[in-house]
Amino acid sequence: MAQKVLLLGATGQTGKSILDALLVDPKSFYVNALVRPASASKPAVAELRTRGVGVRIAELTGPLDDLVAALQSIDVVISTISAGGQLDQLQLATAANKQAGVKRFVPCAFITVAPPGGVMLLRDEKQRVYEHIFKLHLPYTIIDVGFWHQISFPLVPSGRFDAANATPWSQRIHAGGTARNMLTDLRDVGRYVARIIKDERTLNKYVVTYSDVLTENEIFAIAEEVSGEKIVEREYLSKDELVAKHTHFTALHSASPDDASARMHRNINDYAHSKYVREDNTPEYAKYLGYLDANELYPDFTPTTFREFMGEVLAGKVERPYKEMDFSALKEYSPPSPIAHTRQIRALPPEQPRRPGLLPRHHLPHLPHLRFYVTLVALVSTFIRVAFAQVDDPASSQSPIHVKYALFRPNNLADPDSFLDITYHTFRIPAVVTTSTGRLIAFAEGRRHDNHDWGDINLMYKRTRGAATGDAYSEWGSLQQVVGKGAGTWGNPTAVVDGGTVYVFMSWNGAEYSQGGGDLLPDGSKTLPVDTSPEGRRRVFVSQSTDDGATFSDPVDITAEVTPDGWSWDAVGPGRGIVLTTGEVVVPAMQRNIVGRGTPGNRTWSYQLLFGGKGTSVGGEGTILQTPDGRLYRNDRPTGTASDANMRQVARGTLSSFDPTFVGDAHLPDPQAEGSTFLYNQATTSAPSRVLFLNSAATNTRQRMCMRVSYDSKASSWGHARNFADEPFAASSFGSEGGYSSITKTADSRIGVLVESNWNTADRESHRLILWRKFNLGWLLAGDGDCTL
Repeated sequence: MAQKVLLLGATGQTGKSILDALLVDPKSFYVNALVRPASASKPAVAELRTRGVGVRIAELTGPLDDLVAALQSIDVVISTISAGGQLDQLQLATAANKQAGVKRFVPCAFITVAPPGGVMLLRDEKQRVYEHIFKLHLPYTIIDVGFWHQISFPLVPSGRFDAANATPWSQRIHAGGTARNMLTDLRDVGRYVARIIKDERTLNKYVVTYSDVLTENEIFAIAEEVSGEKIVEREYLSKDELVAKHTHFTALHSASPDDASARMHRNINDYAHSKYVREDNTPEYAKYLGYLDANELYPDFTPTTFREFMGEVLAGKVERPYKEMDFSALKEYSPPSPIAHTRQIRALPPEQPRRPGLLPRHHLPHLPHLRFYVTLVALVSTFIRVAFAQVDDPASSQSPIHVKYALFRPNNLADPDSFLDITYHTFRIPAVVTTSTGRLIAFAEGRRHDNHDWGDINLMYKRTRGAATGDAYSEWGSLQQVVGKGAGTWGNPTAVVDGGTVYVFMSWNGAEYSQGGGDLLPDGSKTLPVDTSPEGRRRVFVSQSTDDGATFSDPVDITAEVTPDGWSWDAVGPGRGIVLTTGEVVVPAMQRNIVGRGTPGNRTWSYQLLFGGKGTSVGGEGTILQTPDGRLYRNDRPTGTASDANMRQVARGTLSSFDPTFVGDAHLPDPQAEGSTFLYNQATTSAPSRVLFLNSAATNTRQRMCMRVSYDSKASSWGHARNFADEPFAASSFGSEGGYSSITKTADSRIGVLVESNWNTADRESHRLILWRKFNLGWLLAGDGDCTL
């Protein structure tokens, strides 16, 4: 008779492996997935249903009775919950104990072998769950799996392993590379679990799985043998450095236990300290702790060896885990430690083969005054970067790909967009993001009666269907509304993807107000000027979606948290915010940054005032990104009549300190309009870092849209550019392209752009629409490299 299994985390990495293994044996297992109510309508859950998986809905932290009901008739509960949600399993275990039919509870272990009691924070949180299970006398099996093959291999000079690589520290060798570690192919985790949960010998036991026990030196040797290439580039961290980093991040997290970034870096360094300093992750130590060895339990089981896995990587048969995540910025986050940093980086000598388009890196000597030499190299590099901004980008070899169409269509067109049978005179102020699932969500102001910046303006959006990436207009759903309550002005959409949550910030004022007052409304009356009164001031709201944009919450007024007292006019964004490598959310706003601290989807909002907010005429419509060097970069709309009033206004800093003022960038002319910035990628061993910037590259027109690329870590020089006029829209059908814009990176690693278009530039009252372009780096780099026409 088939066991009824309830799997928590079925769409995660470990959960998918287990799900796949259980589904191939329907005679032994009938699989159900436990999902939260907020996730029930997500495409990933719909896909589970198509695979024959039963779906049970309950909130882990909700009413206990709901969980008990979800566990009805279940034989085995398997949890693969995310690292940050370990303690949510406590109530799940309690519910399983109340449901007498549960015969085995498999909590979320699935990590390297380590003891409890202060070695690893994550291991100690898991121990709290285990002890709760023990107190309940709940039947259990705890399964650890060593370290995955998928995050244990180095890269080779040709780049043939790059597509499967998930981490930025692949070339790192710890403590001499001699510590032995158990390794398991992620794809085998599910196969092991399927054997273990049918085996009475594993009930109320710890079990460890592994295919290999290898040192890092042996791992590198296997990679070289399989590829036939010599790996010269290696980064060494000594045992003293590992101890110092572990001590530092443990103290940092202890001082700020609610800081998501501090926790993340502690977890990373806990793993390294346990594996390479303590050398916990071995079969011998596992047996000492009382684990059963899965290879001894199942001698007929044939796991994928690391050498076999590397052969599959070489053949392109291995899918990169965590495809939706970008770990690249973590590598460079290295705060001060009590031990002088003595990394030795060896790079390919000029005569060795290297990736096309990339210059060889210089050897950095292992010297007592290494920091001096690093500083010197940085100064020389800055000079070279300024003198030779053009980089030989390997993406230039891509065949150009480009599609375009109108996405938000006003009511002067034959097929206008409508919501509840309402059409719009104008769509303006675009914003676009790519969610954690790869879905695109595009936002815009829907202006009911005219193209004016005041009056009845609603915040509208569209999103792609399923896994579509915007290659055709038909891939987008119909027009939807974030908010349009009353006749107020809901505008300046500024979106940010924060894990599984999508926030959209917006500015609001009553429909009877405008910035300066005296503006004509459709009924013939005139607006009042925005003022400092509670009812007359401009306010900031935020709405959020936890179901990939299917719905958005009612906007919440956060003006008191994110705006200085006494302000009247205000503007957030527009465009997009970012999540820093240190975990905070940052959203650009007038003369300040809005900052979200806490955990993804559960942020506390505050603000960072720039330049004291006194007397500056810039910092009104802002863009934000974190440059490859880790600093914040504001690139804002210029205003006024000063000598730099037609240059993009730039300032750099951190959340604790910013430049004293904006400075005009003479290389970025601007007609005093919004622009867009975007970090396309951090530098890798196969590609340079790329920062994108888009605006109308002129001082007297908004109709000269041009995208530039910066390859330097500060985004201080621009190495390539392409005019959108190279691929024009027909003016008779789409108007004159140019104005506000927004950039995203699509799930298939292309560039998606929203740009305004003016139906008739000679008519101040003309309709406005929003166009969509999607192209690859090959198209961007195929231009003449110049923003002038």
